Amino acid sequence: MYVSEFQRHEVFKWLEEQMGPERAAIMMDLLPPVGWGDVVTTRDLHAEVGGLRSEMQAGFAELRAEMHAAHSGLLVKLFFGMVASNATLVGLVLTATRLS
Repeated sequence: MYVSEFQRHEVFKWLEEQMGPERAAIMMDLLPPVGWGDVVTTRDLHAEVGGLRSEMQAGFAELRAEMHAAHSGLLVKLFFGMVASNATLVGLVLTATRLS
């Protein structure tokens, strides 16, 4: 049920007559501003948190896959880099021994 500003003001005037202006203001502050339809329930929160967890799990799985692919590529590059470095070092040692 939608409560208009006029209706809220009428309730405030009645509360003001019955309880005084200070207590009426406190009571109006405790009421939801536009109706109970906009208030979040525990069920709503559980559904939203469940969806967020699913999105995060999917995102982390994607991140792990990307990191694994990048790590594998780096290992291959490192391996061939080390092989080339060792071959160069062996060539330098052989050249140095022949020159001596």
